[in-house]
Amino acid sequence: MQKIIAACAALAALICGAAFARADDWPVRPIEWIVPFAPGGSTDVVARLLADKLGQKLGQPVVIINRPGADSEIGYRAAARANPDGYTMVLVVPSVVTNPLYSKNALDPSRLTPVIYLAEGPFILLASAALPAKSVPELIAHMRANPGKVSCAMSGGVGSIGCAMLRATAKAELLEVPFRGSNPAMLAVMGAQVDLMFSFSIAAASGAQSEHIRALATTAAKPGPPMPALPAMAAFIPGFELVGWDGVMVPDGTPPDIVARLNGAFNAVLAEPQVRAELDKGGLATVGGTPEEFAGRLRAVQETFRNVLAATGVTPQ
Repeated sequence: MQKIIAACAALAALICGAAFARADDWPVRPIEWIVPFAPGGSTDVVARLLADKLGQKLGQPVVIINRPGADSEIGYRAAARANPDGYTMVLVVPSVVTNPLYSKNALDPSRLTPVIYLAEGPFILLASAALPAKSVPELIAHMRANPGKVSCAMSGGVGSIGCAMLRATAKAELLEVPFRGSNPAMLAVMGAQVDLMFSFSIAAASGAQSEHIRALATTAAKPGPPMPALPAMAAFIPGFELVGWDGVMVPDGTPPDIVARLNGAFNAVLAEPQVRAELDKGGLATVGGTPEEFAGRLRAVQETFRNVLAATGVTPQ
């Protein structure tokens, strides 16, 4: 029996040693970076900006794999199913923790391991040019005078929570219209099929150039990039702040030393002046930090929005 135990222990040590050797050698082939959005979108642009430079740091290409759909769930689930060997990672946005607040079928975020919180930025409240209101106070007055007739695009994640917050804080009825993504929602606002939407800053800046859309306010605590002339929502509704962000996660079970190496490489890329300048143009503030810090942010974001949605009567369906 002792010989069998000793043999098992030796085998276990051999297996562990092999695993650590593989981690030490990582990466030896290209890394796939799942982006749960269509090519050309604002988040896809951020990933492509970072991918080439990350590949240079790691010595292997980083290949973008677009897996859009279902409020990012398709991409998240693809990453969660992948081998936890360090060769698959996924770009995540707040929907990774807000989707479970809407749907009991959403992916449990614990199936993914945090790597890094990349950057953050505000949302912009956009209105159809056909809407009579040209400012936030005018919008609130119009909502109260026309209960349930002003519509807001629910395009997933924080943008949808923005609609719920506006309805609750303005104390006025708002028709919430679901969309399968921010691009269809933006087109609907341009076509005056929907009155309002909260668009992430990097996408809102280009959308607001259309004569069919009017930017009303930023959800940042105070005015700033990418549209510094816009007032803050908090100036009219105290405490009204929304932050969007991009982060990176990997399948649960990925070796901690690989997570650490990925984190270090991303932090090095984010420290490059050119990267910071490009992100700043889109209204994104570079953050970075440790996996543990990102995990803490994820918990805080989910708890904050759970409370917001509970106050507006939204529960997982």
